Amino acid sequence: MTLHKFLSTRDGTEFEQLKKAVNQGVGAIPASNPGLQRWFTALRNLPMVKDSEGPCRELTAYIAETEVKLVSCLAAVTRYFDATKALSESLRAVRDSFFDYHATCNSSVSTMSDLLSGTRRNTGVIGDNVKRVADVFSSVYDLSVFSPNEIQIFLLDGLVSEVHRTRGLKALLEVRESAMKDYSAAWMAQDKLNFTAKAYREKGNNEKAAALGPKIAEANLTMQSMKDRLDDITKGLLFVETDRLSRIRSERLIAMAGQFAALCIASGVRTQELWTGFLGAMRLNQEDMVRDAQATLTGMSSMHSLDATGSAIALPVPTVVLEGTSDSGVAPAPSTSAAGAYGGAAAVAYTADSAA
Repeated sequence: MTLHKFLSTRDGTEFEQLKKAVNQGVGAIPASNPGLQRWFTALRNLPMVKDSEGPCRELTAYIAETEVKLVSCLAAVTRYFDATKALSESLRAVRDSFFDYHATCNSSVSTMSDLLSGTRRNTGVIGDNVKRVADVFSSVYDLSVFSPNEIQIFLLDGLVSEVHRTRGLKALLEVRESAMKDYSAAWMAQDKLNFTAKAYREKGNNEKAAALGPKIAEANLTMQSMKDRLDDITKGLLFVETDRLSRIRSERLIAMAGQFAALCIASGVRTQELWTGFLGAMRLNQEDMVRDAQATLTGMSSMHSLDATGSAIALPVPTVVLEGTSDSGVAPAPSTSAAGAYGGAAAVAYTADSAA
């Protein structure tokens, strides 16, 4: 029997039955029942809050806002999950396309005549390098298939649990609201009986007033029972459940984010190993490639020249081309942004080749 279950009972009769069952059933000794121990601690030993309505209103507003934010986070992570699945599928398509390209190179090499010996030889080299590209994308794809599962387990499931915990506390607040209405109804019922009995006595009809005595006593007991129930729920909420649930939520958020971060680091290390191995297989120096890539991104050189040769192409773009304008038929200087620089460098290289 947990305090949450005890507090979430809506019907007054069921509430009394549960309380009776708790005291008589298995595990009724608080020392052997953590849930019952919390119940006794909160409901029997703690004082009643004088102004409980203020904190409960604050808690209700806080829970409502928290639920909205959690649902928003859940929607965003769901989009992240879908995008990761789509990325994994696209990597598989890239892998398959490069393997198909490699097969075409092999087929072409086997059918080319001796007059195309140079092309045949270079096509063989291209095929070998394409195979390495296909292999590395195959490994990257194999690694990518784990990402959606990690997002599902550590982020999506974690946020869903957070939503459930928040809504569980919201449900307890709704139970308290229901208990308050029950208490108000019980108070009005006994007040009405007392008013009627008083009216009888004022009119000298003591017999009718006395006849209402048992009903008034029963109404007072019902009112007191509803008052005790409301106080129990209020104390349980303010002294136990809110602190317990917030502590659990804090711990779970740290665990969720920390474990996901550790997996991302491991995945990043493995990804770095794959691409480092690829550069080694291609006999390319990582520092040289980083330098050339930065030069391409900033528009200082281009790897996309149509007639450039060499294992690592970095063609300097003439200054006269960089200073040209679109009105003269020459591409303008590339943007300083990464995306703009990349597109600008390619356009400049193409224009220079066309002019040549």
